[in-house]
Amino acid sequence: MYPALFVLCMYDIQRAPEYGAIARKIIRHIPELRFIRDAKIRIAYLSSDEEKHHGPKTVFADCRKVDPIYSPWCKYDFLITVYAPNVADFTENQIKVLLWHELLHVGLDDKTLDPKYIVNPHDIEEFRVIMDRFGVDWSEPGRDLPDILESDMSG
Repeated sequence: MYPALFVLCMYDIQRAPEYGAIARKIIRHIPELRFIRDAKIRIAYLSSDEEKHHGPKTVFADCRKVDPIYSPWCKYDFLITVYAPNVADFTENQIKVLLWHELLHVGLDDKTLDPKYIVNPHDIEEFRVIMDRFGVDWSEPGRDLPDILESDMSG
């Protein structure tokens, strides 16, 4: 079985259009993410009923680049999966920040003649822009955060 397809079959994963709707608003609202829309990068938004952990850390969501070899079977360039049990206590605004975080992983290396998709790593343990705005504990369950879609994100 192909690895990208195996990942989708291995967990109880389903499409999550509610996350896609939020993410599209975030992409329109945050100037640094507009390249996703402009470059027509295709992202599937998924939800898993499984918990995910990386050592002692809880994984709330992840972003994976789909290898081009799988394009005949997968029409997307990236998969963003939210692990539902791990975000069950998140507020709506925390979900927005989580999706923003995952969208920051979507990258386009356009330094070559043939641009390619990449997964951007964290610039520190988290993305600095999120830490500067919301602190290191933004993902504590039930934390009250401002709505990123109702604030000026242009700088």
